[in-house]
Amino acid sequence: MGGFSEHKGFSPCDKMTLPRGACARAARLRRARVLSRYTAHMLKVAASALLALALVGPAEFERARYVGPAEFERAKYVGPAEFERARYVGPAEFERARYVGPAEFERAKYVGPAEFERASTRLAQVTNEFTCAAQLGTGLKSKRTFCDIIVGTTVTEGVRMAIPAHNGATTLRFDLHNRYTMAPPGATPAQMYAKHTAVVAVLNQAGQAVGKAAVSRELRTEVDIFDRVEGGIGPDGTIMVAPGRPEAVVLELPESVTSIAIVGVRLEATSIAMQGTFVTPGRPVAVGSNFRIEYTRK
Repeated sequence: MGGFSEHKGFSPCDKMTLPRGACARAARLRRARVLSRYTAHMLKVAASALLALALVGPAEFERARYVGPAEFERAKYVGPAEFERARYVGPAEFERARYVGPAEFERAKYVGPAEFERASTRLAQVTNEFTCAAQLGTGLKSKRTFCDIIVGTTVTEGVRMAIPAHNGATTLRFDLHNRYTMAPPGATPAQMYAKHTAVVAVLNQAGQAVGKAAVSRELRTEVDIFDRVEGGIGPDGTIMVAPGRPEAVVLELPESVTSIAIVGVRLEATSIAMQGTFVTPGRPVAVGSNFRIEYTRK
């Protein structure tokens, strides 16, 4: 009975040491004990099943009965479509499919593992290695590395990034911030106010412009600051220069571009401290952070 059986050892009835009626009563008692244990076991199983049914619903419950607990848990996270696919392709292909997407996964089923692995190397890669011509510092909260973007016309004056060997166009992404000099504590709103419009250019490896970007923001309160930069005598040991709220920049680069540099073009500023348009070489006009390039590896 479901893994439970009567005791097969010595019984008084085997040697006829008890009257026949007593033997029958002893046999019934043994069967009753076995039935009681089996009933308790099945009640526990039923309770577990009811609990699972209440938690996951009837559809998932039925599926779990046939696929086992490991696959059932996986199905809860990946959804029914991927789960059903995983049952037929096996765990290795299933895990691979989760990372490459359904289109590439379907293709891999027909082209074989070797071609599939080759194809996976052509998926988008990301490099975030960069060098600042003028580093501003590290963010107090964000822990980002901030670069001053200075006015210049050559690659060496910019924030430089190399693009690994690739096929097709690449995509440059970074955050562009206005560069504010903070007023001292207790300053009035008029002393705090500033409006900056900064324009930057992206140069290729030959120093030719392949794109431009701009950020224009107003500074009125601390809310308009993205982060403070470590390393000074200001609040919490920060410097007086701070990056404003970011402008997300996205530029598509031609396949022929193998490296880039981001340089400043001009700054238009309005504040109590300064007014005008500034294009002096070497002058910081903005702050950059979160630099990265997406590419398709050869």
